[in-house]
Amino acid sequence: MIVTEFSDKYFELAGSFDCGNVYLNNFLTSSSALDPGISKTYIALSDDKTNLIGYYSIDCGAVDQVVGNYHEKIGGAVHLRCFALDKQYQHELQEITPSGRHVYVSDILLEDCLERVDYIRLNFIGVEFVTLASTREGEKLYRRHGFDDLDEDISFSTTYGEDECICLYLPLDFE
Repeated sequence: MIVTEFSDKYFELAGSFDCGNVYLNNFLTSSSALDPGISKTYIALSDDKTNLIGYYSIDCGAVDQVVGNYHEKIGGAVHLRCFALDKQYQHELQEITPSGRHVYVSDILLEDCLERVDYIRLNFIGVEFVTLASTREGEKLYRRHGFDDLDEDISFSTTYGEDECICLYLPLDFE
């Protein structure tokens, strides 16, 4: 699997991508997926670059704590706007580690995303969290990687398409 920045040269492959979620399919074929003012999108391709396995798109945000009637920023965040795998790669087991952990294609792509976030954090901007709004289908993946529910007094902004999702966050503690 090769993970690379999404560009218009992959639009034809994006047109045949189907993860089973209309919103996520449409995002990848929209101009938003290429607009650096909205997010940065990365795609996973097969080794021969003929199949689009999946993608993720990240942007900036913040985590707020509700204090009385206002929100106080408690840390910057990288927001995982979109994360999807084509149907043919969903639940595809890649390996079983010596400790018995099952590693799926989705785990590999999410780990790539989190490594990219770590690189961004260490080299470009300060962030303390990764945030996302998960579908029910994706929730188990994120929880396996340490994402948790927001505390009652913690929030982050969501966008169109995320209103019926489960808001999760991952505190980044690389010290």
